[in-house]
Amino acid sequence: VLGHINHGKTTFLDTVSGSHSAPGEPGGITQNLRCFTTRVDTGAERGSAFFDRNRITFVDTPGHEVFEIMRGRAAEVADVAVILVSVEKGAEIQTEEVIQQADRFGVPLVFALNKVDLPHTHIDLARAELRRQCQSLFDKGLVS
Repeated sequence: VLGHINHGKTTFLDTVSGSHSAPGEPGGITQNLRCFTTRVDTGAERGSAFFDRNRITFVDTPGHEVFEIMRGRAAEVADVAVILVSVEKGAEIQTEEVIQQADRFGVPLVFALNKVDLPHTHIDLARAELRRQCQSLFDKGLVS
C-alpha cells in the first residue's frame, strides 16, 4: 500500500487487519515497513506450502518524502500496488512518485480513494488529479 503522507494507509490497513498501529506511530507518521498477512475467502483450494491462495500479505509503507527508497523496495516485491489517495487532499507528489516506481517494476496499479466519509471532500477533483498525473507522466515518457 503506497501513497502520500497522511492519506490513511496505516489506518486503512489497521481496519483490514484488525490491528491498531496508527495511533502508536511517532508523530502520527509511519517510519518503517510493516507487513501482515490475512486470510481471504477466495473459494479456491489451498495452494502449496509456499503459496496459499487464501492469504494476502500487505506491506504498509511510509508516505513521507524521505522514505522514497523504502517505498521503492516495497513496489519491487509487490504483485499489485494499491495507491491510496485521500479525497480530502487529492493526488500529491508522492502519488506521482509511487506511480513511477510501480511502473519501473512492472507492478499493476489499483487506485483506492480514501477518506470519502469526511465532510468537504472532493472525490471528482481527486479523480481528475489522478488522471492528470498519470497522463502527464505518460506524456513525459516517465511511465509506459
